Amino acid sequence: MRQPYRLLTFGLALCAIAALVGSLILLHRSHAVDVDAEVGKWLLTVAAALVLTGALSMVVKQIDQRRSAREAWHSILSDLVAANQKIVLARVRLQAHRSARTYQEQLAAVMDARVEVRRIGAIDIVNRDSSLPEQITAMREYLDALGQEFAAGYLHAARQQRLDEVWLDEKMKAANEGLGAPKIPGWLAEPTTAWRMLMDASRFPRLAALLDDDAFPIDTFRTNYKLAKERLEMHAGFGNPPMESRIYRAHK
Repeated sequence: MRQPYRLLTFGLALCAIAALVGSLILLHRSHAVDVDAEVGKWLLTVAAALVLTGALSMVVKQIDQRRSAREAWHSILSDLVAANQKIVLARVRLQAHRSARTYQEQLAAVMDARVEVRRIGAIDIVNRDSSLPEQITAMREYLDALGQEFAAGYLHAARQQRLDEVWLDEKMKAANEGLGAPKIPGWLAEPTTAWRMLMDASRFPRLAALLDDDAFPIDTFRTNYKLAKERLEMHAGFGNPPMESRIYRAHK
């Protein structure tokens, strides 16, 4: 959009200058010819109109550029919120299912979020900001570390999960014996060995911190997400919302 506006403004400026020069020449000769005086006045009016039109075009240009910039920032903000939601949903599913198979499935969602965060970090306007590059990089490195931990330790947990499932099948069949409706024993509803292995913070510290309700809100990812989100909201034109709104949006 910048090039058409620039050409329009330049063209109007040239026309205004030409009209102004012509009007001055004709007005200078107006003592001899009345027609020249009228034409000169008309050209002076045209020059004023062109100057006014050029000024208005500049104002429209600035408004349009500001709107386009806010739309770009708003799109980046939406993408960042979507990436965060993928991590939040992955946490919920892992806490609910508690199995190595779910760990594998949700790490795919985590890696999708990583791709989105990395894409945001490559955007030019983001890199020109004073603080966003550092915050986005911290989020990406957090997700990188989760992926590296998964690659290093998942195989053992996955094989244990297969053994757990064989054991579960046998125990489920045994619990289903009898004439009445079966009721699962409490011990059979507990997480299996594979999940307890994944919850060993000495072997999977990143995963343990991700699922810790006290650690995650102040961990590297969530902390930098909140800072980056607030910065993007400012660029998108949200300004400084009331404290109640900021508290509500901080959880998003």
